[in-house]
Amino acid sequence: MLVTEYMAGGNLMQNVAAGKVDWWRRGRRIAADVARGLAFLHARRIVHFDLKSPNILLARDGTAKIADAGKARFLAADYVTGVVATFAWSAPEVRAAA
Repeated sequence: MLVTEYMAGGNLMQNVAAGKVDWWRRGRRIAADVARGLAFLHARRIVHFDLKSPNILLARDGTAKIADAGKARFLAADYVTGVVATFAWSAPEVRAAA
């Protein structure tokens, strides 16, 4: 069983497209929330591998949370091999290795 929190604000991509999010009004807070979430994961040696605006969910109060950790992996060494992520959102160096 998986229990998740309902995020009434939708995802970041939808909100940016609708003009509800810009850097000065909400963007800085969203960026800080995402950075805190990544710091939490990385402190536990977890790499998300699919971080993109559709995977950032917003609560009604504007709090942002990272979603869709289905491709996340534990970092067993100081490097990562066999990276699988959403190809269109991948960094060029990841694409070159694919």
